Amino acid sequence: MKMKMKAFAEVCLTIVGNGVDPAICSKLLGVLPDIKWKKGDVIGVDDDGTIRTRFSGLWQYRAEKHVKKIDPYDPLPLVRHIIRVFSGKKAQFDQIRESMGEGQKPNKKFKYPEELRYVTIVLSIHWGVPHGSYIMDKQLLDTILEMGIDEIRYMFASVDYDE
Repeated sequence: MKMKMKAFAEVCLTIVGNGVDPAICSKLLGVLPDIKWKKGDVIGVDDDGTIRTRFSGLWQYRAEKHVKKIDPYDPLPLVRHIIRVFSGKKAQFDQIRESMGEGQKPNKKFKYPEELRYVTIVLSIHWGVPHGSYIMDKQLLDTILEMGIDEIRYMFASVDYDE
């Protein structure tokens, strides 16, 4: 039995890695994050007294928090919002990578957690609707890549729409 859930579209720009310092990212980018933490920040304490901490640093800007009208069947306005906010910041992204990471990532498959020593800048698109598709044309993809994004992650979840 499928769980009914509301259709959704979410797009975020995330900077992740062991050395990520959210305060410095915000200062360099001139943008405040919606979610942030440093490696080692305390998450909570287990019943046995074990302190749980964050395993890496994170700085995340979520477009859906800043766009007033969101159509869950069309995530492209959220992608365009990210482009408007972060276009022209490639030099800042490069500086974040250089100052908070250990150089460039090697060209090999991801090996967790070793890869977290590098800083990765990710555009994530999460989309959940009962059906549908959208097209990111070459111009839009080129624009995203010219911004200095390392990865584009896409997740589609088919959901039963519950109004």
